[in-house]
Amino acid sequence: MKEPGYLYSMMMGKKQIREDVGVMCKNGKDKKYLEKMWFEISEFGRKPPSLDVHSEYIEGMWTSDQVNEFFRSPLSAEKYIRYFTRHWENVKGIFEWVGDFDNGNAILSTPFMLSIRDELLEHFDIKVTMQFRDPIRRLFSSCNKNVKLGYEGEKSPIEVMEEWVSRKGAGGRFVFEDNAYYSQIYERHVEMWGKENVKAFVMEEFWNPDREKEQLEILSDFLNYKFTKIHENCYYPDMGANAPRYRYLGDQFSSDMVDMTDELYKLCFSHMSEIYSDFIKTFGYMPDEWGK
Repeated sequence: MKEPGYLYSMMMGKKQIREDVGVMCKNGKDKKYLEKMWFEISEFGRKPPSLDVHSEYIEGMWTSDQVNEFFRSPLSAEKYIRYFTRHWENVKGIFEWVGDFDNGNAILSTPFMLSIRDELLEHFDIKVTMQFRDPIRRLFSSCNKNVKLGYEGEKSPIEVMEEWVSRKGAGGRFVFEDNAYYSQIYERHVEMWGKENVKAFVMEEFWNPDREKEQLEILSDFLNYKFTKIHENCYYPDMGANAPRYRYLGDQFSSDMVDMTDELYKLCFSHMSEIYSDFIKTFGYMPDEWGK
């Protein structure tokens, strides 16, 4: 299982990354589901060779003390900076930048980001990209994976999704997991790093072959690097449980066990309409492939 993100774990007061993974996997039932998932995707590769621990950019480039400082010691901004600075020293001249690609970074709170922002900016030129998938379909894939990992008892993904989108908070409003609030995610990061340093992409637009040239140009301009290829994506076009099994994308194709039904989508949209309305207010439009 992928380790919890460093900054997210730090914000949540975790002691260290690898220790938290051990806690997550202690339960025998969890281990059974995890082993099943890893077996399912192993033949397709979990990581590209360049990102594997035996990669020429990784193996022999780190001492055990350096690795343990990041993964098995108390978390701090100083250690985070040191880790990514070492990465950069190892790959500069070969790659253009280093990056921290973790979903947890999307939901870092404003107070936490303020507590580390100045220290990070002393060492890094920070650019933030975020990729937004149709909120309902993203949540349903997450729901499927939770069921697959055994976190929802004997309930089906359909049953769990109905529960997830029907929870209410103060004032009787529907409430969802933090990752569902795309507008707030974007606005927090714009406030923190500046609008010129934050770029939001819509997954269904970025991977639409009719818009590939346009999307590559936008990304290239933002990161000041000429991108010429977009990697495969198991979630586009959406094929549910029959998603293509692309190499190195097992985390995607292994998620959905069952397909979204029209009836369930309509229920979810009626409950999550505020998420879509907020997106329109923030970005000025509704993506063509959302809401249907």
